[in-house]
Amino acid sequence: MPPTPRDFQHRPPLLFLPLTLLLLLLQLTPASASCDPAVVYDPTWGTPGAGKGAEELRAWLHSRASAGHAPKSYNDAYQLLETIDGFNASHVNVVYGGTAPRCRNGAYYGRTCEWNREHLWPQSYGVGESAGLTAGATPRSDMHALMPSRAALNSARGNRAFAQITADDARGTCAPGYAGCESPVCTPTACGVPGTAQHGSDMWTPPAEYRGFVARALFYMDVRYDGQEDNTHNLRLGDVLDRDTAGAGTFTFGVLSHLLQWHADHPAQAWELERNDAVCVQQGNRNPFVDKPELVTALYNTSPTSPTTSPSSPTTSPASPNATEATAAKPMPWINEMHYDNAGADAGEFVEVALPLDGPAAAQVSVTLYNGKGKAPYWGPALLSEAPFVRGEVVTFGTDGGGGGVALYSAARSGIQNGGSDGVALAVAGAAIQFLSYEGVIDGGVGGTAAGIVSTDVGVKEGATTAATTSLSLQGRGSGYPAFAWAAGVAATPGARNAGQTIDAPPSSGACLTPESSSPSATTAPSSPPASPQRSSGTKATLAGVGSGGHHYTFTVVVALAVTLVFYVGGLFRYYI
Repeated sequence: MPPTPRDFQHRPPLLFLPLTLLLLLLQLTPASASCDPAVVYDPTWGTPGAGKGAEELRAWLHSRASAGHAPKSYNDAYQLLETIDGFNASHVNVVYGGTAPRCRNGAYYGRTCEWNREHLWPQSYGVGESAGLTAGATPRSDMHALMPSRAALNSARGNRAFAQITADDARGTCAPGYAGCESPVCTPTACGVPGTAQHGSDMWTPPAEYRGFVARALFYMDVRYDGQEDNTHNLRLGDVLDRDTAGAGTFTFGVLSHLLQWHADHPAQAWELERNDAVCVQQGNRNPFVDKPELVTALYNTSPTSPTTSPSSPTTSPASPNATEATAAKPMPWINEMHYDNAGADAGEFVEVALPLDGPAAAQVSVTLYNGKGKAPYWGPALLSEAPFVRGEVVTFGTDGGGGGVALYSAARSGIQNGGSDGVALAVAGAAIQFLSYEGVIDGGVGGTAAGIVSTDVGVKEGATTAATTSLSLQGRGSGYPAFAWAAGVAATPGARNAGQTIDAPPSSGACLTPESSSPSATTAPSSPPASPQRSSGTKATLAGVGSGGHHYTFTVVVALAVTLVFYVGGLFRYYI
């Protein structure tokens, strides 16, 4: 019996199958027409021949880095990065060492995440709202230079330039009590392999396994964004940093000479090649310096050399203490406890800061409170040495107190904003070293002390059912902020040690450097830049399967088409047979 018109409403005829499959294929196809390097660098598009000058080569690289780029929204970055940087079913790789748990229940923005989005090229240097762009600017969500990071390490780095910290670098001495100075970024059980990120006054040295990757990501940003597209700036690398002081729309970041050395010393590993593929699947373009690393020397017209002097410091460094403070390798203070909301009328509101005794002077440390709605400070900067701050308990190290310690400063302050997305910034000598928020992220564009910095949500909050005698406080054991975790509902102890927190002496500053992290000798020639990685011909990132290093990719298109085909054929079988 032939089909009736009514039957077609419920059982799609065979002629509809190819069209439906085609539409599904188009929907699930990667953003780029092809992520195959052989196509992206097809000679018909031009080649970087020996006769080309630096600007001609830069233009060619810009065209290749831009080819197929279909930007994704910044709001989608959490989900996309979990795909790109997935370690296994439960964890993601984080840029400064180890792994972190995936976000839970689809809730992002720091509320149930231990990691957030780290801009390798800082937003304040030309890629975000703090540099005059809109929230949807393409470079702000470019996955080639955006990677998961432990929230505390993201905050600790701020907008410091990438450079090699050395034992002789007066401005770049590590601060053992704050960013980890060769101590684990996280515990082995929680994160896998510990990281060894270091920081100085205006510099940041990532773990060795990420230095080459960071360098090539910044080389990419240098050629990808020339300021000719709407809502972008001209980004350049150099040894002298500049945030468009001339008003010409050019932002210079670095430190280039150190990045060139890292590129030579740390060639792309299998996981970086796979990440380049995975980013292309998501946003449609490739990093040419991962595919063709020999072009780095050609572009910058120099072989990498080991710097004999410290890199030039930024004209302003809102994420770190000034050079004078850093020379003494002083451990940094941190925000340790706060209370801002409770049942009934707010009562007992305060903020507490832990200041190492061998850290900066109290007269140099200040606190500023921020209203997230207006992205503006509403109190401060208030110095720890002045009212309303009061010095409370001193937690000493060692039985005789001779091993140093930490002083706890608290300030009672009524009217602390109840959220959402309100925050507190901590600064040393006027330069922010920490910008925390609660009930959401203050996502750039703020003024005052924290200008140019995106806040880190502490992940816990207070509200209408909170007891007035409790607070948000750091818990756990360690020698600095990254070692602790925020908890809500803990008994408030302004000016006294937190219940559930043990503050230990920081590691010896002598452990700051390892042979791997030492700068190469100036008399030793660096290794030659690596040749282009060998890749299997015809490999497609969409069908990559499980790669080495724990990065997982899915067969999304193939599986979806197979399921659809089975569904349609099954339906046709039921109808026609």
